[in-house]
Amino acid sequence: MELQTGLKTIFNSLEEVLLQLKKHEYQHPLNILSNASIGQHTRHIIELFLELEKGYLKGQVNYDLRQRDLELESNIDYCLNKIQEVKVGLGKCDKDLSLVYDCGSGLIIMKTNYKREFIYNVEHMVHHEALIRIGLSNFKHVNIPETFGVAYSTQKFRRKCAR
Repeated sequence: MELQTGLKTIFNSLEEVLLQLKKHEYQHPLNILSNASIGQHTRHIIELFLELEKGYLKGQVNYDLRQRDLELESNIDYCLNKIQEVKVGLGKCDKDLSLVYDCGSGLIIMKTNYKREFIYNVEHMVHHEALIRIGLSNFKHVNIPETFGVAYSTQKFRRKCAR
């Protein structure tokens, strides 16, 4: 399926970036990211995919209840292993799910499906990669893939404008 292939490509770019970072660069709070680290943004990306995986099995997704695994934001090797786990779990058949969201004044439960949540997570990932890209401006030695943190629709638009 093309969607899974696209996501694997996005994850491959993230891995390429992470492999160029030193541990302290990955963990360091950056002013330009409101004192968040590249590791924290990466953890957030991975945790939502892992929560979708759990929700697929249960039939219900609640991103608010995701496990916040702090090792993901401090240990690059551990993070890379979790990315592999996420990539292995791709390719599931679509199915109906319910989405639980805590809006502050109570829970909202709505119908959704795996594909819709999968796409949400892809777009969410690209958004956080764009933030990571900003943080990477502090690390001049890092080679950033051209499409890292750039939505596919934006890439397509840029190609059209370049003609």
